[in-house]
Amino acid sequence: MFSFAADELVGLLGSGIRRHIAPLAATAWLQDPWAHGSYSSALPGHAEDRALLAAPVDGRLFFAGEATSPNFFSTAHGAWLTGLAAARAALASLRAELAHAASG
Repeated sequence: MFSFAADELVGLLGSGIRRHIAPLAATAWLQDPWAHGSYSSALPGHAEDRALLAAPVDGRLFFAGEATSPNFFSTAHGAWLTGLAAARAALASLRAELAHAASG
C-alpha cells in the first residue's frame, strides 16, 4: 500500500520526495473477522434509510457507526460522531428514566 502511494507521489513530485515520506500506520481492517474490510453504502435513492439504522429501540438500545451517519457515512469521523450522539442519547434516556422512577 505504501509502496504504491510512494510510487505515485514520485511520479507527481519527483524522486526526491521518497526521503520525506514514511509509513505511519496501517490497519488490518480486511483481516478483521467481524468487518472483513467492509463499509456501508446505500442503494441509490435510499440514503435516508440511514436514519432508520440510527433510530433507538424503546429508548434503551442505541446504534452508532458510520452506516448511521447521514453526512459522514463510510468514514471514521462519521462513526466517531454517531458514537458520541448515541452515547448522549443513551445518557439522556437513562437520566429521564431515573428521574421518572424517583418521582413515582
